[in-house]
Amino acid sequence: MYKFNQDTPYGVIYALFSTRNPEDYRYVGLTMYKMQLRMHQHKSRMNKNSKSYVHKWWRKEIADGYSVDYKILHVVQEHESINELEKQYITQFLNEGYRLTNLTEGGEGAPGYRFSDEQKQAQSIRNKELHQKNPEIKEKIKASLQKYQEEHPEEVAAQAEAGRKWAEEHPEHRKNHSEFVKQWYVDNPDFLPQRTEKRKQQYFEKLQSVENDSDLGWGGVTWEKKHKKWQARMQNNLLGYFDNEEDAIRMRKRAEAFILNGGTIKEFKDTIRKTPEEIKESYEERGRRTREKNRT
Repeated sequence: MYKFNQDTPYGVIYALFSTRNPEDYRYVGLTMYKMQLRMHQHKSRMNKNSKSYVHKWWRKEIADGYSVDYKILHVVQEHESINELEKQYITQFLNEGYRLTNLTEGGEGAPGYRFSDEQKQAQSIRNKELHQKNPEIKEKIKASLQKYQEEHPEEVAAQAEAGRKWAEEHPEHRKNHSEFVKQWYVDNPDFLPQRTEKRKQQYFEKLQSVENDSDLGWGGVTWEKKHKKWQARMQNNLLGYFDNEEDAIRMRKRAEAFILNGGTIKEFKDTIRKTPEEIKESYEERGRRTREKNRT
């Protein structure tokens, strides 16, 4: 959501320097995002005592009373060339005698290195433990992103449009991603019940916090101009049209309570069209299936 607009869609090659000597470039990097955000990322890692050479150099300059700034070397228009361009600038500056803090030749990082599955798993566990012990981290990140989105709506819109355009040009990516997600759920069968339970809890909290007062509003209830009625929807399914907002909210709440108790939206829509006797029978049938499932 922080990418460049359509005039500069693929990013820039930049150099970092100290105000001690603005002509002495000490780091060459690439980014597909706004430089303000990239500098914020650098500063964040530097302030967290990153062990990378560039951030150690950065901290030293600050300790000596100087600051670090950037210069854009090249605006990249061709995505395929951005990695090669970074390599070319690093090679050029090293040949000219610049004391770069880059630890690799550029491009996509250390050439030929791939993290093993064990390393990836270990890193994943460390990240989960960090967020469990410090839940405020997630909230800070969320608040920061929301603030940036509110202050830069044009960039959010540009990113959304760029994403749609890219998806249209690469339909195979969506298929590959879908297959990846399906396989991930197969490999992590315990995740789905946890996610479902979390979603149920969210519904429950919403049911508890919102009263019948229509002034409070309710998700999934909108005014339909064409029919001049209130409509209730859930999970992209129309639940019906109503003369007043209260009835629409009531129908939406019924649907959420039904799903909260283990039903599906299709089953709920069927109950709307059934007689009270049929509804009672369907409840008993669902309860029987639930008990059988729990016994197995």
